[in-house]
Amino acid sequence: MRQKVSIVKLQNCDFQGAVLRAVESAGGFSSLIKSDSRVVIKPNLARREVSGSGAITDARVTEAVTKLVLDLNPASVVIAEGTAVGYDDGALGTREVFDLSGTSAIAGRLGVPCVYLNSDDAVPVEVPEPRAMDRILVARTIMESDVVISVPVLKTHPRVNATIALKNMFGTLPGTEKRAAHMLGINDSLIDLFSVLRPHYSVVDATVASEGTWRVPQDARMLGLILAGADALAVDLVGCALMGLDPDSVLYLRHMTQWPGQVRGIRDVEVVGESIREHAERFIPAFDV
Repeated sequence: MRQKVSIVKLQNCDFQGAVLRAVESAGGFSSLIKSDSRVVIKPNLARREVSGSGAITDARVTEAVTKLVLDLNPASVVIAEGTAVGYDDGALGTREVFDLSGTSAIAGRLGVPCVYLNSDDAVPVEVPEPRAMDRILVARTIMESDVVISVPVLKTHPRVNATIALKNMFGTLPGTEKRAAHMLGINDSLIDLFSVLRPHYSVVDATVASEGTWRVPQDARMLGLILAGADALAVDLVGCALMGLDPDSVLYLRHMTQWPGQVRGIRDVEVVGESIREHAERFIPAFDV
């Protein structure tokens, strides 16, 4: 079955309008979010940067997604993230990244709690056919939710070549579990994670993306786009195409497209809205820096 992914152009800095058009074009939230749903919105706030840098999810995109969710009156909504390996260890905490990015401010305006996943209780999840991790510890907030919406920024990655909707879920592991995954082999660990946990919907901040090693502002790429879709694998394939990356160079994507019932390539994705061809660029992979 073909999966739908929308590409919408940001116009006049109207983040709310762009996110609304992207989500509605890709099928919307209404069939997913009900009155009893516990919803987690998961941006990429993996490092200490400001919104608009291309290194983290712009708080204005997170705000737009959160407003759309709140309009459906679910039982609860939280914005949750656990910053990258080495954070929350006394040197830098997730709260500081929330504050610097502006995410704390938008959460406060909307009356939505922020959850810092590195210090959340951990729930063990068994991996049926492990490659690196036979059991993965995942933040309780994620495991007790009904809907997880991944809201990543579009970026290359120094270890796995691309980080978009799926890789954003790595932030749901408490900090020590992130370290373990890196030590055991990040690509195989990600495959294990995605075999048991994936987002229910994804909205990608591709307004300002990032190539190379995410130097700010040198590696920022102005695309002015929002992507959305219910299938995170399909969304990632479109994101790779926009960055000019071969998805087979992203090992977890290459492996997942071979799973039964999954999209096997971009040919299995119905792209609506803007065309990939019109907006595709050639990002510098971190591997080439």
